[in-house]
This record gives sequence, C-alpha cells and structure tokens, in this order.
Amino acid sequence: MQESGEDQGSTTTPDIDGESLEADLQFPCKLVLWGIGVSGFCAMGYEVLWNRILSIAIGASSYGLTILLMAFLSGIGLGSAAFGIFRRFSGHYFRKSFFSLRRTIISFGAVQITIGITALLATASFRSLPIYLDLLQRYFLGLTPAGDQFQIIQLANFILAFSIMFIPAFFMGVAFPLAGDIHCRYRQPVGRAVGEVLFSNTAGAILGAMGSGFILIYFLGIQRSLQIIILINIGYGLILLTSLGKNSLLKRSVACAVLAAFMIPVLFPDSWKLWDPRLYAIYQSNRTEDFGSSHEIKELIENSDIRYYAEGAQAVVSSVQSADTLYFITNGRVEASNAHIDMQCQYTLGHLPMLLHKNPRKVFVLGTGSGMTLGAVSIHPSVEQVTLAEIEPSVLGVAKTFGIDNHYILNKGNPKLKIVFNDGRNHLLTTKEKYDVITADPVHPWFSGAGYLYSTEYFQLVANRLNPGGIMCQWLPLYELTTDDLKSVVKTIRANFAYMMIWVTHYDAEIVASNSPIVIDEADLNKRIAYQPVGSDLRQVKMGSADDLLSYFVLGSEGTTEFGSNGRINTDDNLYLEFSAPRSIGMEHLRGENLADLLHRRERILPYLRKPDTAPERIQQQQKWEANYQAALLDDKAHILGFFGKNLTYEYFELTKELNNRFPRFAPWRFLQEQSGDDRGGTPTILKELDFQLLDENGALVKVPFLAIQVPKDNKLTRVFFVDDNSHTVFGKLRVRDAGKQQIEQLVSEVMRDVQFSYSAEKVKAVTAGREYPSLLTMFPLIKTLVEAKINPD
Repeated sequence: MQESGEDQGSTTTPDIDGESLEADLQFPCKLVLWGIGVSGFCAMGYEVLWNRILSIAIGASSYGLTILLMAFLSGIGLGSAAFGIFRRFSGHYFRKSFFSLRRTIISFGAVQITIGITALLATASFRSLPIYLDLLQRYFLGLTPAGDQFQIIQLANFILAFSIMFIPAFFMGVAFPLAGDIHCRYRQPVGRAVGEVLFSNTAGAILGAMGSGFILIYFLGIQRSLQIIILINIGYGLILLTSLGKNSLLKRSVACAVLAAFMIPVLFPDSWKLWDPRLYAIYQSNRTEDFGSSHEIKELIENSDIRYYAEGAQAVVSSVQSADTLYFITNGRVEASNAHIDMQCQYTLGHLPMLLHKNPRKVFVLGTGSGMTLGAVSIHPSVEQVTLAEIEPSVLGVAKTFGIDNHYILNKGNPKLKIVFNDGRNHLLTTKEKYDVITADPVHPWFSGAGYLYSTEYFQLVANRLNPGGIMCQWLPLYELTTDDLKSVVKTIRANFAYMMIWVTHYDAEIVASNSPIVIDEADLNKRIAYQPVGSDLRQVKMGSADDLLSYFVLGSEGTTEFGSNGRINTDDNLYLEFSAPRSIGMEHLRGENLADLLHRRERILPYLRKPDTAPERIQQQQKWEANYQAALLDDKAHILGFFGKNLTYEYFELTKELNNRFPRFAPWRFLQEQSGDDRGGTPTILKELDFQLLDENGALVKVPFLAIQVPKDNKLTRVFFVDDNSHTVFGKLRVRDAGKQQIEQLVSEVMRDVQFSYSAEKVKAVTAGREYPSLLTMFPLIKTLVEAKINPD
C-alpha cells in the first residue's frame, strides 16, 4: 500500500495524464471505494451464511466454529499477503505501465467477479456436503483405525472447511489491498486514502454481518440470501468494468441485467436451487454414515415427513416425522423426540421439581425444545406464572408440532405463560423476579456457548433467583460426556446448593438441587400425581404413582458430594466443559460406562422421605423401600448389561426371571422391558378407522382420519398404534405380547367407541357455543387421554 502510494505520488501513468485521470477514471475510482464496502458486505455475508450450513455438517461445537473461522480468515490473510508479495517482486519483470490505474481498476472488477464465481461453486457444493464429509471421515479413520477419533474427525472437518471457504476468501483478501492501491493513486494524501478504504470496508462488513444474520435469513432464508450476495459480487464487478468504457447503452444494459438478476431469487425462489433445503432439515451430524451417497440422501428425504423447517437468526431448526417418532433437530443434532425414552427425560425435567416443591407458583423455564418440559410445568394447578426464555423464536414453531405431547402450550393462548426472547442466563441476570422452580430444556454441554449454562457463575445466579424453598432442575446427559465431565457438572452444582439429588431415567440423568432441605411426602406426592393431566403424562413413562416416580431416585446429597469430589469446577474463566465435552462426540460406549458409574453408587431413598407418625407405619415404610432398593439393584444390573449389548446373555436372562418373579411391578424394569422391543417391524395393517371434522388452531376445517394400525414385530409381539393419518400424530402405542386376534380387536373397538363418543359430546358443545365442529386443540388431548387410559390402565 505505502509503496503504491509513493509510486504514484508525483507523476501520472504513462498512458494517461492528470487531466484524463479526472475526466475518465474519477467515477470508476469512486466505484472502487464503494466496491470495497460492497466486498466487505459480501465477505461477512458469506462467512455468516456458510458457517450456518457448515456448522450443521461438522457440528456446532467450539472446535467446529474455530475451524470455520480459521479457514475463512486464513484465506483472507493469505490473499492480502499474496497481493503484497506479487506487487513487491513484479516490478522486476513488468514495466511500470503494466500497472496503470485503468488496468488495476479492471483487476479489481475481475476480482469481484471471481469472488462471486468461486463463492457460487462453493455454495453449490452444499448439495453434496454430507457425502464429501462422510468420504473424508471414512478415509482418514481407515488410515489410522487406532488413532484418536476426535482428532481424525477434526482433520476431516478441517479439510472440508478449507476446500470450500479458502479460495473465495483468498480473493476477498486480494480485493482489500487492491482497492487501497487504486484509491491511494486517486486520493491524496495516502493516510486519508487508506483511512477511507478501511472505513468503507469496515462499514460494509458490519452491515454484511447484521444484514445476513438478522435480515436476509429472516426474509429470504440461507440459500436465497447467498444467491443474492453472489449476484452482488458478480454484478458489481460487471458494473465497474463497464464504467471504464464510453458506451452508455452498454452501461445501462448491464445495470438493468444485474437488477433483473437480483429479482430472480427474490420473486422466484424455486427457480434457482443450489441445494435441497430438506437435506439440512433431516441431516444429523453424528450419523454421517447415513448420508454417504446421493441415493441414501434421496431415500431419507423421501421417507421423512418434514413437519416444520426454519432458518432463524440463531439456529436452523426442524421437526421431522420418521416412522412413529417425531424428532426436533437443531443445527444437525436431534435435541428431542416424542419417543418414550426422550419423553421420560423431558417430562421429568418438568414434573419432578414441581412435585418436590411444596407449592410452586412462579416457574422459569430456560429453552423451549419440544415444549414438553414447558408443558409439564404449566399444567400443575398451583402455577400462577410460567416464564419461558428462548433465544431462537423459530423453535416455538417446532414446539407447536409437538402440541399433543406438550398440552398445546404454544398453540393456544395461555394467560399464565410469559415468553422472553432472550438468552436465558442473561434474563436471570437482568430480572429482579424470583421463582419457586427453575428448570431447563436439555442443552448438551458440547454445543458452542452451552458451557456457560453449566458454570458455577450460572448456578450461583440460579440459586440467587430462587425463592426460599425453591428448587432447580438440570439435565445431566449420560452420553458423549466422560465420567470426569459428569463429575464436573455435579461438583459445580453441588458447590452452589446445600441439597442435591440425582434421578436416572432410561439413558439420562436429572439433577434437582435446593438450598432448603428436600423432604418427600409420599402421601402428598400421590395426591398431586392423581391430578389427571399430571398423572396422564407420568403414566406414559412409567412414573404414574409416588412409588413409581421415586423408584428412579439414585443419589442424594451425600452421594452427589462423593461422586463429584474429584471433579473440576466449570467456571466462566476456564469453561472446562466447553472444550472437554466435544472430544467425546460419537463415543457411544460412554453412555453405558456413565450409567454403570452412577448406578453402582445408588443410595437408599428412605432418609429423604417424611417419616410416618406411628411405629407400624414407619416399619411398613422401611420394608417397602428396602424391597424397592433390592429391586433397583437387580434392575441396575439388567440396565447396564443392556447398554453394553449383553441382553442375550445367561446373566441377563437370570436377572429377567428374578425381576419378573419378585418385582414385576418395579417401574424402571417395566420401562426397560418396554423399550427393549421398541423397533418397528412387520407390515402395517389398518384395523379400524374413524373420520372426524375438526377446526384447526386457525379455525379452518380439517378432516382427521383416526386410525388403529397393527404392526407385528415377530410371532410373539405385536404393536398397535393409534394415529392421525394426516398430521402423523401418534396418540399412543400398545405392545401386546402373545395376544390373539380377538383380544386386539376388542381393545381397538373399545378405544374407537370411546373416541367416537367423546367426539359426539364435543360436537354438541361446539354447536351450543356457535361453532360447527369441535376444535382440534381440544379434541386431540381428549383422544390422547382416552387412548392412554386404555393402554396404560395402571
């Protein structure tokens, strides 16, 4: 830059003098100054939008985001350095006239066009991105099968990111010193010229980050936003090149053509597709092997029902119906589903702290997810206010598709619900309100930024925002975390709460903590679970009584202190989990190891229960919970064997026999048995069908085909699904073992009769209220309740 300014400081180029510079090149030079601002706008737009898609592929951890940033910034840095080296040494090989101002302006225009073309090629590669990534990972894992899996995968991610982002970023780096060279020749003195170029580029970059991340994504989505930015690069380069000529008709024609091209992605969104958005609605970054070929991708897209898809300012989210399960996917990771193993965790995060608190009235929920945790806390009769903090508004659209499982908490107005679109931690930091219960939807620590929701500063903030007797609930994932990571979470929470418990559901753990003693009253617990909406939720996941719910208890304050004694406290300053957790991605064996470590430390729950008034009642309580403890020890062994794939061993069969003989009603064992045969199989058969006319949440008339579908798994096991065939809502599923055709038909007939009767009653109510048909938001929960009452009579 400085050398260029000195070269041109006192003279003109050989082919033009000072007058012709003013007359012919003044406007093109101004276009270059504006153009470096446009280049900054486009560069930041590419970075933001590419990162959104690439982070889905390689994972939105701190490591993944660092790789993406490194690929982009190194391209820009090396591009600028390459231009400097070229100018420094080219003087030995080219005459000074070769670098005339006109030719340099042409070079700047050509660079802008090159950026657009290379960005187009990079963006078009997104249609094959999963295939490319799977190929890289398999190749490097094959080269070093005994190597560090995390490092190998990061190497594959590194190559993927550089192969896509580096070349366009390189030319973006060339553009800045090139613009500086031009403007220093045109504008004197050099210091002012450099300042103007820097200002224009910085202003453009700021507008590009803001415009692409918050405006273009919101109105146009990622793909169309990239199309427009590509056209801006190419179009501006063409306009700059034509500005050097004297043909006014050509200038106007090019300007009109560029403007017309901009309108194509705006007005005709389906006319120019670089990739199929459905791919990134269903893509899962921890299952790259499922997306290893175009045939597999096509089959997955065709077999998935995408119920909702949105590209928000914070995340790309979708809800996808696959077989009988609805999944919530964010940035390429499944965050929740309505499979019973996931529902059990999500309902526990909502119901458990509410039931352990004596009288919860004000509740705070961090994160929406599927809305099941939010819906669970909202239905308790003592609740007066529920505050939801959600950083990404698009997630609410996902939660609405889970309405049947979250009590339609977001589909219909709820005066108790207050939604705050903000980072949950930031809301707790700025609000003066205090709550009786604070809980959170599952957020895994390896997500970039999630470490701040597992730090001691966060838990201290939560403790300060709880009323006296208040209870906090926190998800503790048992997968993709090492035992050291688990101990870190436990110790960090324990450092801020005097009392703490850990409950283990099928393959998750839930922590409850308080600075007031947690004393469990069994009679009160049974009374509150008997409240129909609460009991309906809990019966689905084998927690429908006090005995059943308390059977999932594993550790109390003493046990958690011991478990976390060697852990490392996670703080905002070190964020240990932020960088430790991603190293466990894909290590499925950790789930079984963590489960075994926790269950081997199991405590008796008796010390945490309220003691009865009379001696006989106390003896009875002791005997009951000692038997429960013995059942838990047997179930723990079976549970652990199952997670290590040893459920066909002699030891497992012996445990099965003993549990079925001695403790057949032990809730975790019943749930474990139910999940052991939960894979789809056989050819579906429609047993019965009812057609309803209902009004949806917008008041539009919809037809609802309510079906009973039989799916045989083998010659001993049959499953019956009750579904809405339009929305694919699953109201319930029943596993029937060794049942004859007559028994299944009788059960289906009873369900259909009860549902038909309920619909007729609701239709009478609707007509009385001046509506022609009942509301779907009213009828669906009734159907679910009726179905669950039949298939879960206990």
